[in-house]
Amino acid sequence: MDMINGWMPKMKQKMPLQFDFSSPVIDSILNYNMNKTVYIAHQICDSYEMLQRYLKIDQNQYDSIKEVIMKRQAITRQKSHRPYIGMNQYNYGVSFDSDFESGNLELVIYQGNQQYDLYMRVDSNTKGHCHWFNFKLKAIKEMLINISICNLTRNSLYERGMRVYVLRNGQWNQEGENFSFKQKNNRYYFSGKKYYQLKFDIKVGVEQIQIATCVPYTYTQMLKFIEPLPTFILNQTVSGLNVPVIDFSNQNANRYILVTSRVHPGESNSSYILEGFVNHLQNVECAYLRQNASIHIIPMLNPDGVVLGNYRTCITGKDLNRCYFDPDEQVFPTIFHLKKLLREQKNHFMYLDFHGHSIKKNCFNYGPEFPIYSNRYLKCRLFAKLMSKQTEVFRYFSGVWRVQRQKRTTSRAIINQEFDITHCFTVETSLGLYYMQSNQTTYEFSIQEWINLGRQIAIAVQELIKMEIQYDLYIQERTQKRKGRNSQFLQNNKMMQDLMNEIKQDEEQHKIQDVDELIPEGASQSESSQDDEKKFDSVIKQLQNNNSPTKITCKQMKVIVPRSYSKPKQSRPSFLLNEIECRRNLILEPKSTNRKSEHSQSFRPVSANQNRSTITYRTQTRVHLRLMARKQSFRLN
Repeated sequence: MDMINGWMPKMKQKMPLQFDFSSPVIDSILNYNMNKTVYIAHQICDSYEMLQRYLKIDQNQYDSIKEVIMKRQAITRQKSHRPYIGMNQYNYGVSFDSDFESGNLELVIYQGNQQYDLYMRVDSNTKGHCHWFNFKLKAIKEMLINISICNLTRNSLYERGMRVYVLRNGQWNQEGENFSFKQKNNRYYFSGKKYYQLKFDIKVGVEQIQIATCVPYTYTQMLKFIEPLPTFILNQTVSGLNVPVIDFSNQNANRYILVTSRVHPGESNSSYILEGFVNHLQNVECAYLRQNASIHIIPMLNPDGVVLGNYRTCITGKDLNRCYFDPDEQVFPTIFHLKKLLREQKNHFMYLDFHGHSIKKNCFNYGPEFPIYSNRYLKCRLFAKLMSKQTEVFRYFSGVWRVQRQKRTTSRAIINQEFDITHCFTVETSLGLYYMQSNQTTYEFSIQEWINLGRQIAIAVQELIKMEIQYDLYIQERTQKRKGRNSQFLQNNKMMQDLMNEIKQDEEQHKIQDVDELIPEGASQSESSQDDEKKFDSVIKQLQNNNSPTKITCKQMKVIVPRSYSKPKQSRPSFLLNEIECRRNLILEPKSTNRKSEHSQSFRPVSANQNRSTITYRTQTRVHLRLMARKQSFRLN
């Protein structure tokens, strides 16, 4: 009786992590609308059952306590009030299934006239993340049905022309008709909160098809891909899965590159991009990169979330890309060991983290933040410029080189801050669409196009490291004064300088060409609710009961945000402060004075009421402003 009420005996042995998928919307439907349900998914109770059911892994460490685990699972299912599992006994003509690796479909309700309302399972131990769907269906005959996915929690490209991915006859393509994506009140749960509803028509038949947010890439696929490659194990996750690292290390190289992917499980397109990156890295064309850089690649940072079918979080209910500031080894072991791997390496050159984006089109990057007077301000934009020259799919002007407050604990911010890596980027790629400026047409991404994009990234990284090496040799020769201006590396340095000058001109002359450039960086970020924090507290208590050598408190494991994002400390010369002030006043007018010297005149901004014909002094060039600022022979009124 005590165990039914929630009491569990203290165990000296480690217990598997329990999952909490409770959602007020789904709970209300299960309690009051059972006569309309068509499909109820099997409930995964803990990490032990997840590995056993989806990956056929039977963990021997739990053999002595199997009976206790089974009893705990039975109690959890008893509290969920599910009368049956799978399809309803009444046949409505269409059958659904999500009981497979990376699958996500919790509930199906039949509304009549071949209309079905679908509800996705929220990420484990959260209530605020629900965007990934992945399920199979088939019908007794060919028909057109209407599907409504009713509990999505974030905006998406569906309102801009994207369609769902469908696996039919062994090929993944975007399909569907009459798409509608709107925020609506839920018909079964009246709380005032509006959910996004995706509605579309799809053709089904006797052959089973699969529908997903993006083309799935599972943990099993990843293991099969890396099987012939040199690898080592970084660590084990909370559930016990191995996190492999592809090893292209070179002891003679004096630069280190780290590439990661799938910190967010639902961004499966990033795995195909990484696959293309690795494939090209093994080619002869990339021999220069392998000779001059030691490369480690982590293909899947969050395998637990991928197997379970989460969209954004790990199985503990936290976004791993917000836990880089001070990760705990027991709760966030992968991030802890990733930073440990970085500390063991020297001469850090580049960090790339592949992601998928649900709102923007094309491919672009988020970079580190440097002040305008720093020489790294333009240098950190070289990779994006090289990528934009490699392929039109990459949009240079969709990139962001600043760190907002809510992004201070992300990988690119913390790794740039702690390891001083200039080329530290999050490479974002749309989950479904890209826009070609040349013919002003929008296209749908395919698997092969994502793989080709990974190949282009590898080419750009090789070009960047070539430029850096040649530039270092040029500086070294100039310092030693061997050849002076006739250096053989002068031409390579000129190429780098020309590229940086082009970036300067782009920064000054760019005009907004697409709505993607106006979308803020954090627009696609899901915000967790206070209920998520309560669930995470229960996760910490579970880990405390495993008799770990270090005690964890719930306060310690909240996501810590640094009070300030420390930037490189550099002194600002006084003439630079004057130059920056000059740039702010783009149109200046000389004040009437009897002095004849042009540089000794004092200037004031032209007011909005003045006629433009009275403007006698226009914007100065960058060089002219710098000279004027150095002389400090004028003042701003």
